[in-house]
Amino acid sequence: MAILPKGETVNTGVIGGSPRGWTFISRAACWRKFALCYLVGLYHHFTKDYFDLGSAFHALMEGMSPERVGQLYPEQLTEAQRLEAIRRTKGPPLGKAVAIEREHILFDAKMTSKPDREEEAGVARDYKTAFNFSDHDQKKWDVAGGIIGEGVAARVTTMLVDITSKRRGKGSLGETDKPVKIVSVQVTTKKAEALAAHVDDFWAQLEQRVRKVANSKHPTALTRAFPPNLNACVDHYGPCDYYEHCWGKPPESLLYRVAEKAPDRWVTGRDETPLKLPGKLTTKLVSDASTKLRKAWFKK
Repeated sequence: MAILPKGETVNTGVIGGSPRGWTFISRAACWRKFALCYLVGLYHHFTKDYFDLGSAFHALMEGMSPERVGQLYPEQLTEAQRLEAIRRTKGPPLGKAVAIEREHILFDAKMTSKPDREEEAGVARDYKTAFNFSDHDQKKWDVAGGIIGEGVAARVTTMLVDITSKRRGKGSLGETDKPVKIVSVQVTTKKAEALAAHVDDFWAQLEQRVRKVANSKHPTALTRAFPPNLNACVDHYGPCDYYEHCWGKPPESLLYRVAEKAPDRWVTGRDETPLKLPGKLTTKLVSDASTKLRKAWFKK
Protein backbone atom coordinates (compact mmCIF):
# COMPACT_ATOMS: atom_id res chain seq x y z
CA MET A 1 0.00 0.00 0.00
CA ALA A 2 1.34 3.41 -0.91
CA ILE A 3 2.00 5.63 2.08
CA LEU A 4 1.40 9.37 1.71
CA PRO A 5 2.71 11.94 4.17
CA LYS A 6 -0.03 13.90 5.85
CA GLY A 7 -1.45 16.52 3.50
CA GLU A 8 0.94 15.79 0.63
CA THR A 9 0.65 14.07 -2.73
CA VAL A 10 3.85 12.42 -3.88
CA ASN A 11 5.20 9.47 -5.81
CA THR A 12 5.58 6.62 -3.35
CA GLY A 13 6.77 3.06 -3.32
CA VAL A 14 6.62 0.04 -1.05
CA ILE A 15 7.67 0.74 2.52
CA GLY A 16 10.74 -1.23 3.54
CA GLY A 17 14.17 -2.04 2.22
CA SER A 18 15.02 -2.32 -1.45
CA PRO A 19 16.18 -5.63 -3.04
CA ARG A 20 19.83 -4.69 -3.50
CA GLY A 21 20.11 -1.90 -0.98
CA TRP A 22 22.97 -1.08 1.35
CA THR A 23 21.72 -3.52 3.99
CA PHE A 24 22.03 -6.31 1.43
CA ILE A 25 25.48 -5.24 0.20
CA SER A 26 26.95 -4.43 3.61
CA ARG A 27 26.05 -7.88 4.97
CA ALA A 28 29.06 -9.08 3.01
CA ALA A 29 31.28 -7.52 5.68
CA CYS A 30 30.96 -11.12 6.87
CA TRP A 31 30.40 -13.58 4.03
CA ARG A 32 29.07 -16.23 6.43
CA LYS A 33 26.42 -13.78 7.60
CA PHE A 34 25.56 -12.95 4.00
CA ALA A 35 25.17 -16.62 3.09
CA LEU A 36 23.05 -17.40 6.15
CA CYS A 37 20.74 -14.52 5.39
CA TYR A 38 20.49 -14.40 1.59
CA LEU A 39 21.39 -17.91 0.41
CA VAL A 40 20.04 -20.02 3.28
CA GLY A 41 17.26 -17.90 4.75
CA LEU A 42 18.14 -18.37 8.42
CA TYR A 43 16.32 -16.01 10.77
CA HIS A 44 16.31 -15.44 14.50
CA HIS A 45 12.98 -16.32 16.09
CA PHE A 46 12.90 -12.88 17.73
CA THR A 47 13.55 -9.53 16.10
CA LYS A 48 15.48 -6.92 18.02
CA ASP A 49 13.25 -4.30 19.62
CA TYR A 50 15.23 -1.37 18.25
CA PHE A 51 14.75 -2.58 14.66
CA ASP A 52 10.97 -2.72 15.16
CA LEU A 53 10.99 0.69 16.87
CA GLY A 54 12.91 2.18 13.96
CA SER A 55 10.44 0.69 11.49
CA ALA A 56 7.47 2.01 13.46
CA PHE A 57 9.02 5.50 13.70
CA HIS A 58 9.75 5.54 9.96
CA ALA A 59 6.21 4.45 9.15
CA LEU A 60 4.72 7.27 11.23
CA MET A 61 7.06 9.84 9.68
CA GLU A 62 6.07 8.55 6.24
CA GLY A 63 2.38 9.08 6.97
CA MET A 64 1.12 5.64 7.98
CA SER A 65 -1.79 5.87 10.41
CA PRO A 66 -1.14 5.08 14.08
CA GLU A 67 -3.83 2.40 13.84
CA ARG A 68 -1.95 0.58 11.10
CA VAL A 69 1.42 1.02 12.82
CA GLY A 70 -0.15 -0.38 15.97
CA GLN A 71 -1.24 -3.47 14.06
CA LEU A 72 2.28 -4.01 12.71
CA TYR A 73 4.28 -2.99 15.79
CA PRO A 74 1.94 -3.05 18.81
CA GLU A 75 4.71 -3.01 21.42
CA GLN A 76 6.55 -0.12 19.77
CA LEU A 77 3.64 2.19 18.90
CA THR A 78 3.69 4.37 22.03
CA GLU A 79 7.43 5.01 21.92
CA ALA A 80 7.37 5.54 18.15
CA GLN A 81 4.62 8.15 18.56
CA ARG A 82 6.70 9.90 21.24
CA LEU A 83 9.69 10.06 18.89
CA GLU A 84 7.54 11.23 15.97
CA ALA A 85 6.09 14.04 18.11
CA ILE A 86 9.58 15.08 19.19
CA ARG A 87 10.83 15.15 15.60
CA ARG A 88 7.88 17.13 14.29
CA THR A 89 7.77 19.66 17.13
CA LYS A 90 11.41 19.98 18.19
CA GLY A 91 13.25 19.50 14.90
CA PRO A 92 13.62 21.92 11.97
CA PRO A 93 10.77 21.99 9.44
CA LEU A 94 10.76 19.32 6.75
CA GLY A 95 11.10 20.51 3.17
CA LYS A 96 8.22 19.87 0.78
CA ALA A 97 8.42 16.29 -0.45
CA VAL A 98 8.44 15.30 -4.10
CA ALA A 99 8.78 11.57 -3.32
CA ILE A 100 8.56 9.28 -0.31
CA GLU A 101 10.32 5.89 -0.33
CA ARG A 102 10.72 5.90 -4.11
CA GLU A 103 12.91 3.04 -5.28
CA HIS A 104 15.79 3.74 -7.67
CA ILE A 105 18.06 1.39 -9.64
CA LEU A 106 21.77 2.32 -9.63
CA PHE A 107 24.96 1.19 -11.31
CA ASP A 108 23.38 -0.93 -14.03
CA ALA A 109 21.13 -2.73 -11.50
CA LYS A 110 24.00 -3.62 -9.14
CA MET A 111 22.36 -1.58 -6.38
CA THR A 112 18.92 -0.28 -5.46
CA SER A 113 18.15 2.56 -3.10
CA LYS A 114 15.12 4.17 -1.45
CA PRO A 115 15.65 7.60 0.14
CA ASP A 116 13.13 8.14 2.91
CA ARG A 117 12.21 11.53 1.50
CA GLU A 118 13.18 13.51 -1.61
CA GLU A 119 12.47 17.24 -1.32
CA GLU A 120 11.86 20.21 -3.61
CA ALA A 121 14.97 21.98 -2.37
CA GLY A 122 17.17 19.49 -4.19
CA VAL A 123 18.05 17.47 -1.10
CA ALA A 124 17.05 14.04 0.16
CA ARG A 125 16.51 12.97 3.75
CA ASP A 126 17.08 9.76 5.71
CA TYR A 127 15.49 9.36 9.15
CA LYS A 128 17.48 7.79 11.96
CA THR A 129 17.01 7.28 15.69
CA ALA A 130 19.88 7.02 18.14
CA PHE A 131 20.33 6.77 21.89
CA ASN A 132 23.42 8.96 21.79
CA PHE A 133 24.72 11.58 19.41
CA SER A 134 28.43 11.35 18.72
CA ASP A 135 31.21 13.80 17.99
CA HIS A 136 32.00 11.53 15.05
CA ASP A 137 28.51 11.60 13.48
CA GLN A 138 29.61 13.91 10.67
CA LYS A 139 32.53 11.72 9.63
CA LYS A 140 30.51 8.54 10.08
CA TRP A 141 27.67 9.59 7.80
CA ASP A 142 29.94 11.40 5.33
CA VAL A 143 31.18 8.03 4.08
CA ALA A 144 28.17 5.81 4.81
CA GLY A 145 27.46 3.75 1.69
CA GLY A 146 23.70 3.76 2.20
CA ILE A 147 23.56 7.54 2.52
CA ILE A 148 25.80 8.10 -0.50
CA GLY A 149 23.66 5.63 -2.44
CA GLU A 150 20.49 7.52 -1.58
CA GLY A 151 22.08 10.75 -2.74
CA VAL A 152 23.15 9.19 -6.03
CA ALA A 153 19.67 7.68 -6.40
CA ALA A 154 17.89 10.98 -5.82
CA ARG A 155 20.44 12.87 -7.96
CA VAL A 156 21.13 15.37 -5.20
CA THR A 157 24.39 16.79 -3.92
CA THR A 158 23.18 17.03 -0.30
CA MET A 159 21.81 14.25 1.90
CA LEU A 160 20.29 15.16 5.27
CA VAL A 161 20.70 12.50 7.94
CA ASP A 162 17.83 13.38 10.27
CA ILE A 163 18.52 11.86 13.71
CA THR A 164 16.06 11.87 16.62
CA SER A 165 17.36 11.05 20.08
CA LYS A 166 15.76 8.17 21.98
CA ARG A 167 17.24 9.37 25.26
CA ARG A 168 14.65 10.45 27.82
CA GLY A 169 15.01 13.80 29.57
CA LYS A 170 12.89 16.35 31.41
CA GLY A 171 10.97 17.86 28.49
CA SER A 172 7.20 17.55 28.01
CA LEU A 173 7.73 14.57 25.70
CA GLY A 174 10.61 13.17 27.68
CA GLU A 175 13.08 14.65 25.21
CA THR A 176 16.59 15.86 25.93
CA ASP A 177 17.62 19.52 25.52
CA LYS A 178 18.55 19.05 21.85
CA PRO A 179 16.65 15.97 20.69
CA VAL A 180 17.13 16.32 16.93
CA LYS A 181 20.41 16.46 15.03
CA ILE A 182 20.73 17.06 11.29
CA VAL A 183 23.95 15.91 9.62
CA SER A 184 24.45 17.37 6.16
CA VAL A 185 26.37 15.02 3.84
CA GLN A 186 27.80 16.25 0.55
CA VAL A 187 27.43 13.63 -2.18
CA THR A 188 30.56 14.28 -4.21
CA THR A 189 31.79 12.62 -7.39
CA LYS A 190 34.65 11.07 -5.40
CA LYS A 191 32.23 9.45 -2.93
CA ALA A 192 29.94 8.22 -5.71
CA GLU A 193 32.90 6.65 -7.50
CA ALA A 194 34.07 4.99 -4.28
CA LEU A 195 30.61 3.53 -3.74
CA ALA A 196 30.47 2.25 -7.32
CA ALA A 197 33.85 0.55 -6.88
CA HIS A 198 32.71 -1.01 -3.61
CA VAL A 199 29.56 -2.35 -5.27
CA ASP A 200 31.54 -3.74 -8.22
CA ASP A 201 33.90 -5.53 -5.85
CA PHE A 202 30.98 -6.97 -3.89
CA TRP A 203 29.38 -8.53 -6.99
CA ALA A 204 32.70 -9.84 -8.30
CA GLN A 205 33.34 -11.59 -4.98
CA LEU A 206 29.79 -12.87 -4.72
CA GLU A 207 29.94 -14.40 -8.20
CA GLN A 208 33.23 -16.13 -7.39
CA ARG A 209 31.91 -17.51 -4.09
CA VAL A 210 28.55 -18.65 -5.48
CA ARG A 211 30.25 -20.35 -8.42
CA LYS A 212 32.69 -22.12 -6.08
CA VAL A 213 29.84 -23.60 -4.05
CA ALA A 214 27.60 -24.43 -7.01
CA ASN A 215 30.37 -26.27 -8.86
CA SER A 216 32.07 -28.00 -5.94
CA LYS A 217 31.43 -31.54 -4.68
CA HIS A 218 33.61 -31.18 -1.60
CA PRO A 219 31.80 -30.13 1.63
CA THR A 220 34.68 -27.99 2.91
CA ALA A 221 34.35 -25.76 -0.16
CA LEU A 222 31.03 -24.52 1.19
CA THR A 223 32.54 -23.23 4.42
CA ARG A 224 35.62 -21.83 2.72
CA ALA A 225 33.57 -19.99 0.14
CA PHE A 226 31.57 -18.20 2.85
CA PRO A 227 33.86 -17.98 5.91
CA PRO A 228 33.00 -16.04 9.06
CA ASN A 229 34.72 -12.71 9.59
CA LEU A 230 35.77 -12.73 13.24
CA ASN A 231 36.15 -8.94 13.20
CA ALA A 232 32.42 -8.60 12.51
CA CYS A 233 31.08 -10.91 15.22
CA VAL A 234 30.65 -8.07 17.73
CA ASP A 235 30.69 -4.30 17.21
CA HIS A 236 29.81 -1.31 19.37
CA TYR A 237 26.09 -2.08 18.88
CA GLY A 238 26.56 -5.60 20.25
CA PRO A 239 26.81 -9.13 18.79
CA CYS A 240 25.84 -10.06 15.23
CA ASP A 241 22.35 -11.50 14.72
CA TYR A 242 23.97 -14.87 14.11
CA TYR A 243 26.41 -14.80 17.01
CA GLU A 244 24.61 -17.48 19.03
CA HIS A 245 24.18 -19.64 15.94
CA CYS A 246 27.88 -19.50 15.10
CA TRP A 247 29.39 -19.48 18.59
CA GLY A 248 26.71 -20.12 21.19
CA LYS A 249 25.33 -23.18 22.93
CA PRO A 250 21.77 -24.45 23.42
CA PRO A 251 19.22 -23.13 24.04
CA GLU A 252 20.34 -19.77 22.55
CA SER A 253 22.03 -21.40 19.56
CA LEU A 254 18.73 -23.08 18.66
CA LEU A 255 16.61 -19.93 18.56
CA TYR A 256 16.72 -19.74 14.76
CA ARG A 257 14.49 -20.96 11.96
CA VAL A 258 15.18 -21.78 8.34
CA ALA A 259 12.68 -20.35 5.87
CA GLU A 260 10.81 -22.64 3.49
CA LYS A 261 13.00 -21.23 0.75
CA ALA A 262 15.91 -18.84 0.59
CA PRO A 263 14.98 -15.21 -0.10
CA ASP A 264 15.21 -14.39 -3.79
CA ARG A 265 14.05 -10.80 -4.14
CA TRP A 266 17.70 -9.76 -4.50
CA VAL A 267 18.05 -12.27 -7.34
CA THR A 268 14.99 -11.33 -9.39
CA GLY A 269 13.86 -7.94 -8.10
CA ARG A 270 10.23 -7.17 -7.40
CA ASP A 271 7.49 -8.48 -9.69
CA GLU A 272 6.82 -4.97 -10.91
CA THR A 273 10.52 -4.12 -11.22
CA PRO A 274 12.57 -7.14 -12.33
CA LEU A 275 16.35 -6.94 -12.02
CA LYS A 276 19.03 -8.69 -14.05
CA LEU A 277 21.92 -10.38 -12.27
CA PRO A 278 25.31 -8.70 -12.77
CA GLY A 279 28.29 -10.34 -14.46
CA LYS A 280 27.95 -14.04 -15.25
CA LEU A 281 25.75 -14.85 -12.29
CA THR A 282 22.58 -16.72 -13.20
CA THR A 283 19.46 -17.64 -11.28
CA LYS A 284 20.46 -21.31 -11.62
CA LEU A 285 23.92 -20.73 -10.15
CA VAL A 286 22.43 -18.93 -7.16
CA SER A 287 19.75 -21.61 -6.73
CA ASP A 288 22.31 -24.43 -6.90
CA ALA A 289 24.54 -22.74 -4.33
CA SER A 290 21.56 -22.05 -2.08
CA THR A 291 20.40 -25.67 -2.26
CA LYS A 292 23.84 -27.02 -1.40
CA LEU A 293 24.28 -24.68 1.55
CA ARG A 294 20.83 -25.42 2.95
CA LYS A 295 21.34 -29.17 2.67
CA ALA A 296 24.88 -29.13 4.06
CA TRP A 297 24.26 -26.78 6.93
CA PHE A 298 20.61 -27.47 7.82
CA LYS A 299 19.56 -30.65 5.95
CA LYS A 300 16.91 -28.61 4.12
